[in-house]
Amino acid sequence: MWRSKVNLLSVCVSSVAWFVITTGTNAAPNFILTPGYSFSCALDVEGVKCWGYGDSGQTEVPPLDHPTQVTAGDDRVCAVDDGGVKCWGAGGDAAKDVPPLVKPTLVAAGGQNVCALDNTGVKCWGPYQSVVKVPPLDHPTFLGVGLSDACAMDATGVKCWGDNYYGEATVPALNHPTQVSVGGMHTCALDADGVKCWGLNDYQQAAVPPLKHPRQVSAGDYHTCALDETGTVCWGFDGEHQTMVPDLSSPRALWSGPYLSCALDADGLECWGADSYGQGTIPSTVVLVGGHACFLVDGQARCVGDNERGQLGTGNGDYLPSARPSRSRTQPHFADCIGDDLAQLWHV
Repeated sequence: MWRSKVNLLSVCVSSVAWFVITTGTNAAPNFILTPGYSFSCALDVEGVKCWGYGDSGQTEVPPLDHPTQVTAGDDRVCAVDDGGVKCWGAGGDAAKDVPPLVKPTLVAAGGQNVCALDNTGVKCWGPYQSVVKVPPLDHPTFLGVGLSDACAMDATGVKCWGDNYYGEATVPALNHPTQVSVGGMHTCALDADGVKCWGLNDYQQAAVPPLKHPRQVSAGDYHTCALDETGTVCWGFDGEHQTMVPDLSSPRALWSGPYLSCALDADGLECWGADSYGQGTIPSTVVLVGGHACFLVDGQARCVGDNERGQLGTGNGDYLPSARPSRSRTQPHFADCIGDDLAQLWHV
């Protein structure tokens, strides 16, 4: 089985649908991994880096001004930076397709469609008009995009729209959902009762196995992975061995791509599954360092880690290795955390 690992210096991670790691004074989030179809990208302390198959220009990262997020679709990549949303790939068309946005804070790509959250709400663009037609949303805080559908978390819970051939846009009853992850044509959510998946189930990707107190779920095109008290559990299509989880040491975070799975554990970042174009071989130039983490829970920013300089927003200098992180006083999209001390890994 193919696998790739990058060593970890010191890092804290979040437990949302993607992972925001912060470090440095007034730091923006500085580590996000996003596997694409035949390539992957990461946002680390140095900026956005992409590797793998780049026939459509998707691995040719343009100049970015303080990027805070990156997301990959089939043949395009988008990032949020100080100038707004920038996209590249798709033979040059991705950069032309971005609509006018007002102070965007979040962008999500899936297949050939992209959605962004800005001050006016959610806007989507791409060839699937069913995705472009966004339904009314009440204070959305998170987005996910699949091959031909999209989902958002808002004040009322999870809402999905787009093609619904397999029920992927029909959200079941959820009990206080905290995460949503959109796969190819299936969707999964984490709520107070555990993990629930719906939509296409031809490879059992939506058939959730027994999990023990799951705290994260991540959906790929035809497989799904979750993080629970026993470690990492993956199920569904295994044509590239993307569900054959290697030995991991206290895994903290998961990312699922179309045919690739990755986890961050105590020893570093490890990927398994498709690697025919090197998309799962993490370059040694990807820098994993950090001091504390800020992330979304129920639409609110929360932080864990070192607090010597008050970077967690608790009003004191206590260290918080707790599974119940503090509620930060920062805005709930991407927390503007401060502080520069390294912290140990903790479950969040």
